[in-house]
Amino acid sequence: MATILVAERSAEQRAEIADAVAAVGHTAEFLDGVDEVFEAVRRSSPELLIADAELGGPGAIELTRRMRQEYPTVPVLLLIDVVNKEAV
Repeated sequence: MATILVAERSAEQRAEIADAVAAVGHTAEFLDGVDEVFEAVRRSSPELLIADAELGGPGAIELTRRMRQEYPTVPVLLLIDVVNKEAV
């Protein structure tokens, strides 16, 4: 079972991610911001970090840069919520 950290503020997205992670036998720890992410990474050595690209504070791009510098072995997956305006 892998430890997956998830930086996502939307309750709806959290529920969907939790279901997907549980479906493949892993557990997710949900976090609200960049500071919480780094505290959790230091504490748990996760196998994966999933982050909302629109994360508040310094933002997901800065989070990714810092992760590459400080924890280069932890993969980071950025989630981008895109709406196809032509389909609406």
